[in-house]
Amino acid sequence: MTTNPNSKDANCSKCTVRSRALFGAIGDENIRVTQKYRDKHCHFSKGSILHREQSKIDYAFTLYSGCLILYNDFENGTRQIIRVALPGDFIGFSRNSKGELPYSIQAVTDSKICLFFDTNVSKMRPCKPDCVKSSSKIRHNPLIYPHVGL
Repeated sequence: MTTNPNSKDANCSKCTVRSRALFGAIGDENIRVTQKYRDKHCHFSKGSILHREQSKIDYAFTLYSGCLILYNDFENGTRQIIRVALPGDFIGFSRNSKGELPYSIQAVTDSKICLFFDTNVSKMRPCKPDCVKSSSKIRHNPLIYPHVGL
């Protein structure tokens, strides 16, 4: 993984996936507030594992470019692909009560993400109720996360 040290300088209002992302609910006049809470951009090479199943995670992210798979590996060596993530998808919100994601994440192609640590997402919630409403829809949509609640 590589990170962009200038990620705070990136202009969210010109983001090419924003209209399809969680933060598409934020109007142009308020996007600077959202941008303030974004922590960094990360780049992953094809085949990189971004997260291992049942590991704790303290961030969520928007896939900016590339393609990811969310999957479970089983003891018998088989793999179940739960979901394919595409640019604009918000990943990392479907945690269990221990703060663990119930799936692994792998880059199918070279990929870029915009990462938000939990502390900043929490700070943003009172300022941007539209994002809270959108994130709640994402988290509880069985078509997006069919394993949530299992």
